[in-house]
Amino acid sequence: MASLLRCAVVLVTLEIVLCGKVGGGKSNGKSNGKTFSVTGTWALSETFIEKSRCSNATKGSSGIDCAYKLDARLATCLAHFFRGLTVTELGAGVGRYKTHVDNSGMAREYVAYDGLLNVAELTQGRVQHVDLTVDTPTLRRSDFALSLEVAEHIPAMFEQTLFRNIDRSNRLGIVISWSNMGSSQSAHGHVNPKRKSQVRQLFAPWGYVEDRNASAYLRTCATFLYLKRGIQVMRRTATAANTSGTSSLWTISPGRR
Repeated sequence: MASLLRCAVVLVTLEIVLCGKVGGGKSNGKSNGKTFSVTGTWALSETFIEKSRCSNATKGSSGIDCAYKLDARLATCLAHFFRGLTVTELGAGVGRYKTHVDNSGMAREYVAYDGLLNVAELTQGRVQHVDLTVDTPTLRRSDFALSLEVAEHIPAMFEQTLFRNIDRSNRLGIVISWSNMGSSQSAHGHVNPKRKSQVRQLFAPWGYVEDRNASAYLRTCATFLYLKRGIQVMRRTATAANTSGTSSLWTISPGRR
Protein backbone atom coordinates (compact mmCIF):
# COMPACT_ATOMS: atom_id res chain seq x y z
CA MET A 1 0.00 0.00 0.00
CA ALA A 2 1.40 3.34 -1.00
CA SER A 3 2.66 5.50 1.86
CA LEU A 4 1.04 8.61 0.40
CA LEU A 5 -2.55 8.96 1.61
CA ARG A 6 -4.88 10.97 -0.54
CA CYS A 7 -5.37 14.45 0.75
CA ALA A 8 -8.41 16.67 0.37
CA VAL A 9 -7.22 20.22 0.06
CA VAL A 10 -9.77 22.94 0.69
CA LEU A 11 -8.99 26.56 -0.06
CA VAL A 12 -10.63 28.84 2.51
CA THR A 13 -9.59 32.49 2.45
CA LEU A 14 -6.39 31.31 0.81
CA GLU A 15 -5.61 28.93 3.69
CA ILE A 16 -5.02 25.26 2.91
CA VAL A 17 -6.58 22.71 5.25
CA LEU A 18 -4.70 19.43 5.12
CA CYS A 19 -6.70 16.23 5.54
CA GLY A 20 -3.92 13.71 5.10
CA LYS A 21 -0.25 13.21 5.65
CA VAL A 22 2.83 11.70 4.14
CA GLY A 23 4.03 8.73 6.11
CA GLY A 24 7.52 8.85 7.52
CA GLY A 25 8.10 12.56 7.71
CA LYS A 26 6.70 15.80 8.98
CA SER A 27 5.99 18.00 5.99
CA ASN A 28 3.02 20.17 6.78
CA GLY A 29 2.65 23.21 8.98
CA LYS A 30 2.53 26.98 9.08
CA SER A 31 5.28 29.54 8.93
CA ASN A 32 4.88 33.32 9.01
CA GLY A 33 1.41 33.27 7.46
CA LYS A 34 2.38 30.77 4.78
CA THR A 35 0.87 27.30 4.92
CA PHE A 36 2.88 24.49 3.33
CA SER A 37 1.37 21.22 2.19
CA VAL A 38 2.54 17.62 2.08
CA THR A 39 3.96 18.15 -1.42
CA GLY A 40 5.86 21.30 -0.42
CA THR A 41 3.54 23.80 -2.07
CA TRP A 42 2.48 26.97 -0.28
CA ALA A 43 -0.68 28.96 0.32
CA LEU A 44 -0.72 32.56 1.55
CA SER A 45 -3.26 33.73 4.09
CA GLU A 46 -5.22 36.90 3.42
CA THR A 47 -3.55 38.48 6.44
CA PHE A 48 -0.11 37.57 5.12
CA ILE A 49 -0.93 38.99 1.69
CA GLU A 50 -2.15 42.28 3.09
CA LYS A 51 0.91 42.64 5.32
CA SER A 52 3.18 41.79 2.40
CA ARG A 53 1.86 44.28 -0.12
CA CYS A 54 4.58 46.58 -1.42
CA SER A 55 4.03 50.29 -1.01
CA ASN A 56 6.24 50.97 -4.04
CA ALA A 57 5.31 48.26 -6.52
CA THR A 58 7.68 47.97 -9.47
CA LYS A 59 6.76 47.82 -13.13
CA GLY A 60 5.02 44.53 -13.91
CA SER A 61 4.41 43.68 -10.25
CA SER A 62 1.09 42.66 -8.73
CA GLY A 63 1.52 44.60 -5.50
CA ILE A 64 2.28 41.51 -3.42
CA ASP A 65 5.89 41.21 -4.50
CA CYS A 66 7.07 41.72 -0.93
CA ALA A 67 5.51 38.38 0.02
CA TYR A 68 8.70 36.82 -1.40
CA LYS A 69 12.31 37.91 -1.13
CA LEU A 70 14.36 39.13 -4.07
CA ASP A 71 18.14 39.20 -4.20
CA ALA A 72 18.27 42.13 -6.62
CA ARG A 73 22.00 41.90 -7.26
CA LEU A 74 21.74 38.19 -8.10
CA ALA A 75 18.69 38.89 -10.29
CA THR A 76 20.72 41.42 -12.29
CA CYS A 77 23.51 38.87 -12.78
CA LEU A 78 20.92 36.28 -13.83
CA ALA A 79 19.59 38.72 -16.41
CA HIS A 80 23.11 38.97 -17.89
CA PHE A 81 23.58 35.19 -17.63
CA PHE A 82 20.34 34.63 -19.56
CA ARG A 83 20.97 37.34 -22.16
CA GLY A 84 19.43 36.30 -25.47
CA LEU A 85 18.21 33.00 -24.02
CA THR A 86 14.83 31.64 -22.94
CA VAL A 87 14.10 30.77 -19.29
CA THR A 88 11.62 28.55 -17.45
CA GLU A 89 11.45 29.22 -13.71
CA LEU A 90 10.14 26.44 -11.46
CA GLY A 91 8.91 27.54 -8.04
CA ALA A 92 8.80 31.22 -8.93
CA GLY A 93 6.65 32.41 -6.04
CA VAL A 94 4.88 35.57 -7.20
CA GLY A 95 7.46 36.10 -9.95
CA ARG A 96 9.90 38.64 -8.55
CA TYR A 97 12.88 37.25 -10.48
CA LYS A 98 10.80 37.10 -13.65
CA THR A 99 9.79 40.74 -13.23
CA HIS A 100 13.40 41.83 -12.64
CA VAL A 101 14.76 39.90 -15.62
CA ASP A 102 11.86 40.95 -17.87
CA ASN A 103 12.42 44.60 -16.98
CA SER A 104 16.08 44.27 -17.97
CA GLY A 105 15.06 43.26 -21.49
CA MET A 106 17.95 40.79 -21.67
CA ALA A 107 16.27 37.36 -21.71
CA ARG A 108 14.51 36.49 -24.95
CA GLU A 109 11.56 34.90 -23.15
CA TYR A 110 10.85 34.05 -19.51
CA VAL A 111 8.00 31.86 -18.27
CA ALA A 112 7.36 31.17 -14.59
CA TYR A 113 5.49 28.48 -12.65
CA ASP A 114 4.68 27.99 -8.97
CA GLY A 115 2.67 25.61 -6.79
CA LEU A 116 0.45 28.28 -5.22
CA LEU A 117 -3.04 27.20 -6.22
CA ASN A 118 -4.20 30.71 -7.09
CA VAL A 119 -0.86 32.11 -8.24
CA ALA A 120 -2.16 33.08 -11.69
CA GLU A 121 -4.89 35.16 -10.07
CA LEU A 122 -2.53 36.73 -7.52
CA THR A 123 -0.02 37.72 -10.21
CA GLN A 124 -2.45 38.62 -13.02
CA GLY A 125 -1.10 35.74 -15.07
CA ARG A 126 2.57 36.56 -14.66
CA VAL A 127 3.11 33.16 -12.98
CA GLN A 128 1.18 30.00 -13.87
CA HIS A 129 0.27 27.19 -11.49
CA VAL A 130 2.03 23.85 -11.68
CA ASP A 131 2.59 21.08 -9.14
CA LEU A 132 6.19 19.91 -9.52
CA THR A 133 5.37 16.62 -7.75
CA VAL A 134 3.17 15.66 -10.72
CA ASP A 135 4.61 14.81 -14.14
CA THR A 136 3.82 17.81 -16.33
CA PRO A 137 4.73 17.28 -20.00
CA THR A 138 3.19 20.66 -20.87
CA LEU A 139 5.92 22.64 -19.07
CA ARG A 140 7.52 25.16 -21.43
CA ARG A 141 10.94 23.97 -22.50
CA SER A 142 13.45 26.80 -22.52
CA ASP A 143 17.20 27.11 -22.95
CA PHE A 144 17.69 27.27 -19.17
CA ALA A 145 15.58 26.38 -16.17
CA LEU A 146 15.81 28.31 -12.90
CA SER A 147 14.79 27.00 -9.49
CA LEU A 148 15.80 28.88 -6.34
CA GLU A 149 15.16 27.45 -2.86
CA VAL A 150 12.43 25.06 -4.05
CA ALA A 151 13.69 21.47 -4.06
CA GLU A 152 14.31 21.30 -0.29
CA HIS A 153 10.56 21.78 0.24
CA ILE A 154 9.65 18.73 -1.87
CA PRO A 155 9.67 15.36 -0.04
CA ALA A 156 12.20 12.80 -1.26
CA MET A 157 9.40 10.49 -2.41
CA PHE A 158 8.64 13.02 -5.18
CA GLU A 159 12.28 13.61 -6.14
CA GLN A 160 12.26 11.61 -9.38
CA THR A 161 9.14 13.41 -10.57
CA LEU A 162 10.78 16.73 -9.75
CA PHE A 163 13.84 15.76 -11.80
CA ARG A 164 11.70 14.71 -14.75
CA ASN A 165 10.02 18.11 -14.68
CA ILE A 166 13.36 19.90 -14.39
CA ASP A 167 14.78 17.85 -17.26
CA ARG A 168 11.86 18.52 -19.59
CA SER A 169 11.94 22.27 -18.89
CA ASN A 170 15.45 22.98 -20.24
CA ARG A 171 17.70 22.39 -23.24
CA LEU A 172 21.03 23.60 -21.87
CA GLY A 173 20.86 23.27 -18.09
CA ILE A 174 19.50 24.66 -14.87
CA VAL A 175 20.47 27.29 -12.34
CA ILE A 176 19.46 25.85 -8.98
CA SER A 177 19.86 26.50 -5.28
CA TRP A 178 18.92 23.55 -3.05
CA SER A 179 19.20 24.43 0.62
CA ASN A 180 21.21 22.17 2.91
CA MET A 181 19.35 23.44 5.98
CA GLY A 182 16.93 20.85 7.37
CA SER A 183 13.79 21.23 9.46
CA SER A 184 15.88 21.62 12.64
CA GLN A 185 17.47 24.75 11.14
CA SER A 186 14.48 26.18 9.28
CA ALA A 187 10.78 26.56 10.06
CA HIS A 188 9.92 26.87 6.37
CA GLY A 189 9.25 23.24 5.51
CA HIS A 190 12.75 22.10 4.56
CA VAL A 191 11.97 18.38 4.47
CA ASN A 192 14.58 17.40 1.87
CA PRO A 193 17.83 19.38 2.28
CA LYS A 194 20.88 18.59 0.15
CA ARG A 195 24.55 19.54 0.17
CA LYS A 196 26.04 20.83 -3.08
CA SER A 197 27.97 17.57 -3.52
CA GLN A 198 24.71 15.64 -3.22
CA VAL A 199 23.07 17.87 -5.82
CA ARG A 200 25.91 17.13 -8.24
CA GLN A 201 25.52 13.40 -7.61
CA LEU A 202 21.76 13.54 -8.14
CA PHE A 203 22.05 15.38 -11.44
CA ALA A 204 24.84 13.20 -12.85
CA PRO A 205 22.63 10.23 -13.91
CA TRP A 206 20.40 12.70 -15.75
CA GLY A 207 23.34 13.85 -17.86
CA TYR A 208 24.31 17.07 -16.08
CA VAL A 209 27.62 18.35 -14.76
CA GLU A 210 28.26 21.46 -12.70
CA ASP A 211 29.75 24.45 -14.43
CA ARG A 212 31.94 25.46 -11.49
CA ASN A 213 32.99 28.77 -13.03
CA ALA A 214 29.40 29.84 -13.70
CA SER A 215 28.39 28.72 -10.20
CA ALA A 216 31.20 30.78 -8.68
CA TYR A 217 30.20 33.81 -10.74
CA LEU A 218 26.60 33.71 -9.54
CA ARG A 219 27.67 33.14 -5.92
CA THR A 220 29.76 36.31 -6.04
CA CYS A 221 26.63 38.14 -7.19
CA ALA A 222 24.37 36.81 -4.43
CA THR A 223 23.85 38.89 -1.29
CA PHE A 224 21.60 36.44 0.56
CA LEU A 225 23.85 34.03 2.45
CA TYR A 226 21.85 30.90 1.55
CA LEU A 227 22.14 31.74 -2.16
CA LYS A 228 25.80 32.71 -1.88
CA ARG A 229 26.45 29.30 -0.34
CA GLY A 230 24.15 27.17 -2.45
CA ILE A 231 23.55 28.35 -6.02
CA GLN A 232 24.82 26.00 -8.73
CA VAL A 233 24.78 25.92 -12.52
CA MET A 234 24.19 22.41 -13.86
CA ARG A 235 24.77 21.97 -17.60
CA ARG A 236 23.67 19.16 -19.83
CA THR A 237 26.62 17.15 -21.08
CA ALA A 238 27.21 16.91 -24.83
CA THR A 239 25.86 13.34 -24.78
CA ALA A 240 22.69 14.38 -22.99
CA ALA A 241 22.27 17.33 -25.35
CA ASN A 242 22.58 15.05 -28.38
CA THR A 243 20.04 12.66 -26.88
CA SER A 244 17.53 15.45 -26.39
CA GLY A 245 18.18 16.93 -29.81
CA THR A 246 19.83 20.11 -28.52
CA SER A 247 23.47 19.54 -29.46
CA SER A 248 23.57 22.74 -31.54
CA LEU A 249 22.72 24.73 -28.43
CA TRP A 250 25.38 23.19 -26.23
CA THR A 251 28.13 25.42 -27.58
CA ILE A 252 26.24 28.62 -26.71
CA SER A 253 27.62 30.31 -23.62
CA PRO A 254 25.16 32.05 -21.28
CA GLY A 255 24.71 35.65 -22.27
CA ARG A 256 25.69 35.08 -25.93
CA ARG A 257 23.47 34.32 -28.87
